[in-house]
Amino acid sequence: MSNFAVGDRAVGGLNFDLQMERWASGWGWFGEFTMANDHAAMLADGVADKAHCWREVCEIQTKVDVDIPPQEAVLLRTRREVLGEFRDFHLHRGDDVLIFGAGPVGLSFVRLGRLFGLRWMGIDDPHFVPHE
Repeated sequence: MSNFAVGDRAVGGLNFDLQMERWASGWGWFGEFTMANDHAAMLADGVADKAHCWREVCEIQTKVDVDIPPQEAVLLRTRREVLGEFRDFHLHRGDDVLIFGAGPVGLSFVRLGRLFGLRWMGIDDPHFVPHE
């Protein structure tokens, strides 16, 4: 069973030591290529274990629909990370939050926070200059 095919676009996870000279470990989220581990297929086949190269990051690898432009698709990884933070911090509609850092993750947090109904969001970043 397989949920990925060669040429599919995917939100990748970690690339581990592949025992090849040119390839090394790295996050690779914005990489042109990634190695996708099919978590759903591994579960269905009963091989989601370390003996079959399964690691926790396999769960976050997701196929990207072809109608999502590449410049938007790269944000899926950041948005997935932020969604995980919403769950980790048990955030709910109406909560107030202070965000440390106004980089891509911090700004994605603000965007999703608005969509999810957070009441007040502040940003603390020494390099952030709001528009006047």
